[in-house]
Amino acid sequence: MCRTRPLLWLLAALVLISAPLRAAVASDTAQLAENYAVCAGRLAALTEHNWLMQDPAADAIAFRRDWTIALFEATSAAIPGDEAQRALSISRHRARREHKSLLNTSSFNQDPRRARLALATALRHLMPCHELLTR
Repeated sequence: MCRTRPLLWLLAALVLISAPLRAAVASDTAQLAENYAVCAGRLAALTEHNWLMQDPAADAIAFRRDWTIALFEATSAAIPGDEAQRALSISRHRARREHKSLLNTSSFNQDPRRARLALATALRHLMPCHELLTR
């Protein structure tokens, strides 16, 4: 019995040490899923805009969008709860709507300054998405 007591203490210590690590991994997964959701929405808006404008890069952007969606689905599957899934869906649709608005302003606004600012903002918002896929 004396031999098992130190092993039990060691096991208890390992469990206590690993609990914050599991929480940190879950938090990182939730943040990663949120990032993928936002990027999937932005890339979906960019894909639609490129098809509308008949941009030859539309297929390459569509591939990036599909890749991001696959990564989003893989990370979001690890997050339990309908409320969390709903929040991710809302983030994705909100990012798509906002990015679509920026792209429309950049292409169709009569004010050249406003169009330039919208394009610069849209490009700035896409940079983290491209970095997320190429890391």
